[in-house]
Amino acid sequence: LSVGLKSDGSIVAWGYNEYGQCDVPEPNSGFVAVAAGGYHVLGIKADGSVVAWGRDNAGQCDVPEPNSDFTAVAAAMDRSLALKNELPTPVELVSFRGERVGADALLRWQVSDAVNHAGFHVYRSAAGPRVRLTEEPLSGRSRYEFVDRNAPRGDLKYWLAELSRTGNVAWYGPVELQAASVAGIVPVGAFPNPTRAASSIRFDLPAPQPVRIQLFDLAGRLVRDVPETPYGAGEHAWRWDGRDQAGDAVQPGLYFFVVTAGGTRSSGKIAVIR
Repeated sequence: LSVGLKSDGSIVAWGYNEYGQCDVPEPNSGFVAVAAGGYHVLGIKADGSVVAWGRDNAGQCDVPEPNSDFTAVAAAMDRSLALKNELPTPVELVSFRGERVGADALLRWQVSDAVNHAGFHVYRSAAGPRVRLTEEPLSGRSRYEFVDRNAPRGDLKYWLAELSRTGNVAWYGPVELQAASVAGIVPVGAFPNPTRAASSIRFDLPAPQPVRIQLFDLAGRLVRDVPETPYGAGEHAWRWDGRDQAGDAVQPGLYFFVVTAGGTRSSGKIAVIR
């Protein structure tokens, strides 16, 4: 009997299969560790529970309750062994929070008193099992940031799995993020800024929708009005040529842009220098 754990959290088993020890139970996902005995297999899920399957002549597949907080497993011919996390955690988590930033999810956390600390793995759940997002543990800092690029737009939960150098795992979370709105707009800013001539106003749309762009001077006078124009979902840039509605170059100074989409208005500033 041979078993292997894939980076996506699934288990592959092959070889002698008289007792179904190669038939991984569904859902075959979210595993973080695996061990094989003679005719049975043990797997630890990201939530700390143990799944056991195969021959059960001596109760080696009957995981004792409560089936939680396990950090390591081992298996022999007709015996199973699992280690629980009941030791003090090697770090103290000061804060852990998250927010949506455009199409991404930004996580921030801070720790103190790092002793015997090996790093953090980040996990995400989107109406299903936890999925590990980090390839290697994050370590060596007191303040951390992690960006989940193009995060799913539904409700999300994030966890931190804190690893010790002795193999223990401590779980923190979840941090919950609400589903992203299908309307609205996220401005990215303007570049270059300041500008001597043209500048691109950048924004991010969560869904296809029409966008209106307006520019005003410091006195609140309308300088440029771009009527509603259809845009697709994603990041966009509208290039302002530094001219007003009549086509004349604007005077040096500070200008405000307002981007409207889906009933949401966002604004920014552009400085024009000559």
